[in-house]
Amino acid sequence: MRFPIETLSFDLVDDIRLAVDNGDLSLGDLPAIKTQSIGAFLELAHVLPIDSGPQHWLHDNRFQPVLRAKKNVERCYLDSGLHLGFVPVEEFNNDETIETEFYIRARRAVAFAGFQKAEAAQFVAATVELYSNVIEHSGSAAGAYVAFAAYENCFEFVVADTGIGLLESLKSNPKYDGLDDSGSALELALTEGVSRHAGNSGRGRGVRPIFVGLANVSDSLRFRSGDHVRELRRLEDGSIPAVTRQKSQLPGFFAPFAVLLD
Repeated sequence: MRFPIETLSFDLVDDIRLAVDNGDLSLGDLPAIKTQSIGAFLELAHVLPIDSGPQHWLHDNRFQPVLRAKKNVERCYLDSGLHLGFVPVEEFNNDETIETEFYIRARRAVAFAGFQKAEAAQFVAATVELYSNVIEHSGSAAGAYVAFAAYENCFEFVVADTGIGLLESLKSNPKYDGLDDSGSALELALTEGVSRHAGNSGRGRGVRPIFVGLANVSDSLRFRSGDHVRELRRLEDGSIPAVTRQKSQLPGFFAPFAVLLD
């Protein structure tokens, strides 16, 4: 563990999960941690049971309403000061007006962060397309959700599920039934023309087209499934190098994105 701890980050999420897995730490032993990124916060909630009771170490936890909504499997919106949104994907299937409401509120949140209308439409359309693709790969909408948070000059959104994961999804295509690790599955899923459907099925274009669109506008992208993560972070020269790393096990699929206003 790194000390002192100040702000929850993806690296810190990895540290906490590893320490808990190794028996070196219990959550109650953690010092105060600020929660400033909804992506890092929800990834922590995805891999550890932080909604099982009071977590006094989560200092200045402005995402508590989202944690309650996740636990209760219900919608949550907040647009007073901080714009937040959380919707279980199953609700989109129950009432088409719920997706429309999500689209409107998310675009409003992007505008609140300072982006133009065209950019807002692009970000939200990518979110909708990605969760549709993720649900197709996961095999079930149960446990899947979309979330967003808007701050000054920053918009974040998260698409996640607790389904079969990318490895098992791609192995359903005979072409990839020899895959044996989640890292290779993540890299393949972001490659042109790769899908869980066989080539002659006429179904599914895979994640790649969505990924390319997001890479053009995002400052950081993170795709996590199984025991690997694929990370992309924009450098000062505009390039976005990709790195695949092994991590602790994560059920299903988790993808947070962040866009910063120049």
